[in-house]
Amino acid sequence: MRKTDHLSYDELQARYEEAYTMLMTLLDNIPGGVFSYFAETGKFDFVGDGLLSIFHCDEDTFREHFYDSFELMILKADRKNTKEQLEEQIRFFDSAELTYRVQDFMNEGQIIWLNHRARLLRGSDGKERYIVVVSDITDQRLIQDEVQRMNKMLYIETERYKLIEAVIEETQFDFDVRADKVMYSIRNNAGEPQEIEQFMQNNQARHIVHPEDYNRVNVHLVKALLEPIKSEVDYRSKNLTGEYVWYRMTYASLADENGVITRVVGIMKDITDEHAAQEAINQELKLDQMTGILNKMSTQEAIEEYLTICHAEQKSKQALFALDTDNFKAVNDTLGHQFGDDVIRFVAKTLRGAFKESDIVGRTGGDEFMVLMKNTSPAVVEERAHELNRLMTRTFTKDGKAVSITCSIGIAYFSAEAAHYAEMFARADQALYCAKESGKNCFRIYGDKQ
Repeated sequence: MRKTDHLSYDELQARYEEAYTMLMTLLDNIPGGVFSYFAETGKFDFVGDGLLSIFHCDEDTFREHFYDSFELMILKADRKNTKEQLEEQIRFFDSAELTYRVQDFMNEGQIIWLNHRARLLRGSDGKERYIVVVSDITDQRLIQDEVQRMNKMLYIETERYKLIEAVIEETQFDFDVRADKVMYSIRNNAGEPQEIEQFMQNNQARHIVHPEDYNRVNVHLVKALLEPIKSEVDYRSKNLTGEYVWYRMTYASLADENGVITRVVGIMKDITDEHAAQEAINQELKLDQMTGILNKMSTQEAIEEYLTICHAEQKSKQALFALDTDNFKAVNDTLGHQFGDDVIRFVAKTLRGAFKESDIVGRTGGDEFMVLMKNTSPAVVEERAHELNRLMTRTFTKDGKAVSITCSIGIAYFSAEAAHYAEMFARADQALYCAKESGKNCFRIYGDKQ
């Protein structure tokens, strides 16, 4: 007989109220807001106080204003994109992370940016619901928008140089089409103006422009020689020391009275530092902020791009690892979420150290990770999987409390039947499920009898 069989109705009621109070306290202390809605209808199921505080209203007002619909809560301009992003992520994962705008209808329609983290779950009633945690990232977006605005102003400022057709001395280069000679304002080591003769005849551009940028530059050059135009192009070219430097070339082609192009004049600006800074920003946007490895979308994009090359070149020695951290929930519940973050960083660091720099390593969810192992073999794959199971077996302690973690791994190989990300992920995910069903702290390979 269970211990609760001896409890009176009043005692059971008191326990229920205590548990409910604890749950509400937990929800109220989650940063941001919590809500859930039905996947099929989009109707709200649960609306937490945190979400209501973002809109500065009570639940009845909230539901009435948005007709109880999650879609209508989103700013109209963002609905289509939000829906597409959600559907795309849910195709491969049971969780999603996206951002969108809403309007605070209680505060003169002020725009609020929300970060949306959702997980799709099936309830005891058989209905699928999205459980969502949102946080207000308006201040962060305002800072980003201001940085973008300043970058745009900086770009405009750097492009203020005007081409002056009549004063050749003020241009940094002058291509005399009839003489087939380019004169530069920069000087060589002897102090003489640099010039290149037989520029078109000897296709000199191919010798000084970076091979990856040559076709793009050549398209601009051909257009400039066909008709009078003004334009610009970014590319890499050799400097006086023979090193490749990023330039932004702003140019104009000039015609005589018969419409024949006689000169192409312009200015070249060294944008190496600017390009490096932009590349650093682009790279940062691809990374998971907590761990420094690729985030979910960047992981998928990198794997898809590489598999496309493998398919075209008929390469087949690739293996996809889908990895879950076992017992991670116990870490958060027992040691706290801050400690849980440390565990996530430990897993990411371990993965980076276990694989080659050329392999693709990313975080695809809370405690979920993915690795594409390139140019490998079954023996190396199994050896690496065993090593990961060993490295990930770790006990964490805090204030006398201890929690042990392990990892479960699902592995799928690139093949004619699984030549794209979707197929490989589905197989690795199925193998991961088998690993968990086998008691966790192990790996399973798709297609193996075990």
